[in-house]
Amino acid sequence: FFNDTATTEIYTLSLHDALPIFADTMFYPLAVLLQATAMSVGMPAIFYVDVVLGLINSLFERHLAVDLRRFPSASRNRYWVAAVANVGEGKSPASAPIVALLQEVLAQYPHLAPGTATDRFHYQQNSTSACARDKLRACDGYLTVYSDEAGLCLSSKYAAGGDIDPYRHIDLGLFLNAAHGGEFDFATLRERMQLGARRKPRDPKGPIPEEEGLQLNPTNIHFLSLQQEYYFNHFWVQLASDKPVGLAHRFLFSFGAYENPPPASYSGFFQAVTAPILRRIFELVLVRFGPKVVAARDLTFQITEEQGGSVKEIHELVTAIKRREVTVAQALRLAMPKSMYWLATAMMTSHVLEQLWAWVFCPFFPHEYYIEITDPCFFSAVRFVHRRFLRGHAILAVNAAERAWLVQRPCKLSEEESFFLRVLRGCPQQVLSVDECCACDLDFKRAWLDKSASVDVRLFRLWQLCTDIGLGRLPCGALAANTD
Repeated sequence: FFNDTATTEIYTLSLHDALPIFADTMFYPLAVLLQATAMSVGMPAIFYVDVVLGLINSLFERHLAVDLRRFPSASRNRYWVAAVANVGEGKSPASAPIVALLQEVLAQYPHLAPGTATDRFHYQQNSTSACARDKLRACDGYLTVYSDEAGLCLSSKYAAGGDIDPYRHIDLGLFLNAAHGGEFDFATLRERMQLGARRKPRDPKGPIPEEEGLQLNPTNIHFLSLQQEYYFNHFWVQLASDKPVGLAHRFLFSFGAYENPPPASYSGFFQAVTAPILRRIFELVLVRFGPKVVAARDLTFQITEEQGGSVKEIHELVTAIKRREVTVAQALRLAMPKSMYWLATAMMTSHVLEQLWAWVFCPFFPHEYYIEITDPCFFSAVRFVHRRFLRGHAILAVNAAERAWLVQRPCKLSEEESFFLRVLRGCPQQVLSVDECCACDLDFKRAWLDKSASVDVRLFRLWQLCTDIGLGRLPCGALAANTD
């Protein structure tokens, strides 16, 4: 692999490009792998990151936790993510092959996974409320609902405060407490009557049937939803504004971007490099921290004294914002308390990957558990909360303040304005260069390579549009070098 020129080039590029985007918010070697994978197929890397991290968390034993020393009990937050992109931006290609890899591992170790292989274990695609409740009980508190088009199971009526059909859509409000690993209650009237009938022995002299409860506690429930931008405004933003019960604020929001088509020489990167590594990671997590691993049941990771001091300061800031001592948008204020739970989630995920990474490239399994969270895992978790969780909710707060779901005016953009928006959306760097413009727009790249006269016109128009909205600044050297 490393002797091949093409793959070595993409590996080197991934080391350079992954860092400014998300690499220091998670376990770095995995970030490099997923960034290289995204470059090989020309899709947003953030989708690969969220799908992989969400599936890893879905394999954890439901009692596994992190003690932040700020709550009465240890934190068991779950990886609930809502990834947003337009049509053709890589939602399905990012999730389908990774889920298939995980299913292969579970089929290899069916005795370590909840549920059955014929029912895809505890995983379900595009679920409804009725199916999700039944699956959760059958899998003893484990459930992962994933969708590459979540709009099929989300109801806009629910976001507006109305009722939904449990046999057509999923009511996420039923699982509100399960976002932090809390209990799920099946105590509906119909289920209580069914349970009472099952408890009555047919033979009065026969044995008393085993007691069956209506609650599952704790639970390990995950939602990995990828949807189009329309549903971000017409479901999530409206839900956060009109129904502020804290449901939208339990989710991590990520956003895709336009990318250039990749060279054909990179097309086999996923099968040759990424798939074996991810399959081995899933296998290690299942065997060492999986749902039926007895040793993982009472495992609680601990932070150090220094880390505890930092957590205390973060908690004080969150409390100040919650008490309105610091002015922020309403939607963002409601999300701030949830940042402490996401801090624990990111910390635990990186810590587990750090323990298992050394065993990815050998056929053996580790025999020891390391309880104390390392400083690199702690620092990456803090950056995760800042750059990923709070950033997504800052975008949510702006859209909620503008009531974006009500704005349906048709908007006709000129070719220069469309190019301007593509560049702003696709550029991850702080400095805008010609190379970044080429990476965001294929037509511009062709014109640049052909040395077309239209390139200067489009760049000048791009600079004008930036100036009109007060975005960025032109370096002094650029004026001196281009006085004409």
